[in-house]
Amino acid sequence: MAWIRQLHPLILVAEALKTVIEEIVNLVTPEWSLPTKHAKDLGSFAVFYVLCLNGIFALFVILTTLNWN
Repeated sequence: MAWIRQLHPLILVAEALKTVIEEIVNLVTPEWSLPTKHAKDLGSFAVFYVLCLNGIFALFVILTTLNWN
């Protein structure tokens, strides 16, 4: 059950990686471009994906705790 405690820090890691991607992209190309937008969107999608996984897991824990089949 140690992996349960690793889900919340995973959100912070995904958010930090998204921020790193955005900062690097801003340094390399400060002007707007389509590849820049795609890189930032993929970073945001990674955070969204981790949040969805965390939500699904939370729902699983709640339903299992309430013994709902």
